[in-house]
This record gives sequence, structure tokens and C-alpha cells, in this order.
Amino acid sequence: METEPHLLRLPSELRIRIYELVLSFARPLKLRQTVPGSENTTILRVNRQICHEALSVLYDINTIALTRNDFCSKTDAALKTPVPSQHIRHLLVTSFSESIACNYVTDRCDVCETSASGFLDALKAMPQLKEVTVDYTNALSNFTRFSESFGNGNLPWTSMGFHTLRDEAFRHVDFTFQYVPIGRMWPALTVLPTWPQIDEIEENKVLAKLREADPDVPDKLWLVIWARKYRVGADFQPWAENPHDCAMARILSQVSMLDDKWAAMEMPGGAYMRGAFVYSLRSCIDVWAAATCRRLLHALRRHLRMQEANLSGSEDVAATASQHDSVDPGERAPEQSVIST
Repeated sequence: METEPHLLRLPSELRIRIYELVLSFARPLKLRQTVPGSENTTILRVNRQICHEALSVLYDINTIALTRNDFCSKTDAALKTPVPSQHIRHLLVTSFSESIACNYVTDRCDVCETSASGFLDALKAMPQLKEVTVDYTNALSNFTRFSESFGNGNLPWTSMGFHTLRDEAFRHVDFTFQYVPIGRMWPALTVLPTWPQIDEIEENKVLAKLREADPDVPDKLWLVIWARKYRVGADFQPWAENPHDCAMARILSQVSMLDDKWAAMEMPGGAYMRGAFVYSLRSCIDVWAAATCRRLLHALRRHLRMQEANLSGSEDVAATASQHDSVDPGERAPEQSVIST
């Protein structure tokens, strides 16, 4: 006769607590992926009762990571992660791109088509779903087309880099689309003061920390923040030195003009304006090079120093500022660099 596991002799409250300690993971889980601590999932194979109890806890306290590819009807099962629709409570969609099978065809499945109707239907069929986060960082064009087909009013901009889906079918679900670099880094940068109160040591510390997560985006966002503050437009003289810089200046000018109306964005009906601002910002991130942004920020600082010197009426200060900024930031000694590379 089979002996009952000692675990089942404990009160149910203690068993649940044990499951929570054993099956809690710091990162979202891909169900075909081996993760640190995954040997703990052997508890699911002790017997049917423990499996039933522990499996519920596993899905209740962890986020499951999937992609749009995993829902596609045209993708071979061997290339997809299983989707346990009946169990998922917290879902992270790590890619909003078309599936492997639909990427190069015009006859796409309903999951991968522009409106993503099949994808949304698959989520509606998850009875215990509480939270969905879709990361469209690497699928900007897909999200742009989707948002246009879905209607901006149903995908309102809620904070920098975040949109919330409004659909009666998901009224009990926290459904968010996010552009991760903007969403994570913008708050950290906007609290930094800019010219002339900027503490360059503190600035370098914050940028260096953010570059650990992404080597390019922090410098791009920092340039945009300066452009917003000083209404930098296409007439800013340093841009004229390079045609590519002029193209960047036009985008910065658009961002600056939108920022003039930032208060209106917070009012009813400001969704379109907010969307236009975020779209311009995403364009900056996708197109620009971080090194170019550092160079242009250096030019902007030089311009501000010269302005400050001219206002003070001191030719010596102006000459010093010009001499200080005639050296490219990348050529300075590390302790003198305005922004470390």
C-alpha cells in the first residue's frame, strides 16, 4: 500500500505557504525554459493532490511569458511554447511581432493580422486571467498599425511609454501595452535638473546606471528632455552642420511643439496629442545613434554656455566657454567628460 506523503499530513494553510516558497520565481516563466530553481517544480510530480494544489499556486504567484508566435495557428507546434489557457492569471507577452510562419506572407492568421483579433480572442478565452502586459519595444510598427485599427480612444496613453486597453471583454483584466525603454528610463531622467543647475556627476551616475539596462536609449532620451526644456528646433545653428542632424532637429522641433501643449494633453480629448508625442519619441529612439545624441547634447551645452556668457557681457567667459567646448566629449579625459561613453 502506497504511503501518504508527509506533506499531506500538514494543515492546508501550511501546505499552501510551502508551495508559495518553493514555486516563487523572480522572473516571468517560459514553460519550456529551465530557470534557476526550476528543480523545485518536481514537487508537482509527487502525486495528483499535491500537483493540483501546487499548480494553482504556481500560476497564481508567477507571471507566464509568451509571444504572439505561441498563439499563431500557422506556426508548427514544435516552434511554440504551450499555452495553458485554463491556468494563466498573469501574462507577459514579450514580443508583439508576427509569428515565424506569418512574418513573410500576406495571408496571415487572425492572431498575426493587423487588428490581432485572434490574439485578443485567445486572451478572452482565459477564464482566470487577471493581468496582461504586452511589450512592443521590438515591434513598434506592429503596435502602431494595431493601435490605428483598434482606435486611439480604446488605447489611451496613461503614462510615458504605457497604453491601457479599454474593451468590455477585458473589464476585469489589467491590460497594458508598454514600450519598456521609455517607461523605465523616462521617470529616472526627468527628475534630473538641466542647465544651469545640472550636477554633471549625478547625471553621469544616473546615465551609467541606465546604460547597464540599455546602452543606447538613455542618451537619446536625455537629449529629447533637453530639447523639450529649451524648445530646440530646426533653426538651432549647430544642426546646420550636418544634414542628418537637421533631420533629427525636425523631430526634436515636433517634440518641442507638442510639449508646448502638454497641459492640453492631460485634458479630455488629449489622447491624440499624447499619442503623437510618444510616437515622435519612439521615432527618436529607433532611428538615432547614441553617439550622435551625445555629440548634439554637447553642442547644445556649448550653445547654452555661450548664451550665458553673452548675457553676462563677459567676452572672457564667452571665450573660455568656446575653448572648453571646442574639444569633442569623446576626446576629453574621463574625469572631464560631460557624458561618459
